[in-house]
Amino acid sequence: MICAVCGQPIEEGCQNGLPPREAKYCLKCRAERRRRAKLKYVWRPEYGAYLRAHYFGGLKRRFRVLSQMVRMTGLPRWYIKRQAGRLGLTMHMDRRPWTEAEMRLLVGMVGLVSTATIAKRLQRPESSVVNKLKLCGRAHNFSYVELEFMWC
Repeated sequence: MICAVCGQPIEEGCQNGLPPREAKYCLKCRAERRRRAKLKYVWRPEYGAYLRAHYFGGLKRRFRVLSQMVRMTGLPRWYIKRQAGRLGLTMHMDRRPWTEAEMRLLVGMVGLVSTATIAKRLQRPESSVVNKLKLCGRAHNFSYVELEFMWC
């Protein structure tokens, strides 16, 4: 037998002791058809081109572009935003690595001042400070000695 899509010979097989059935597609083409059948949303190249051309500017501008894409395509907003991220159109915060000096300041201020104050002094977002403390495994109850030996 020959595959209807690619023309490759098809290997017949038995399932659970049943006689082999006639197959229309080879294993590779069958898997491709199965994958395509399960797609709920279809992203077309023209959608990507539209986003590349219009997805810039401020927050209001992007909101309008997203609303228009939802009306045009019928795709959900979250899916369009995900595709914009995959196309590299979203803004990324530059993540600075933590230096030893910042870690020393963090260790010195933990328990004495609030995380908001620590964040201001380190010129980092408060969420970054909180996440660093959580990453170290000590959210609120830790001692200075433990933190000094625990360089995350």
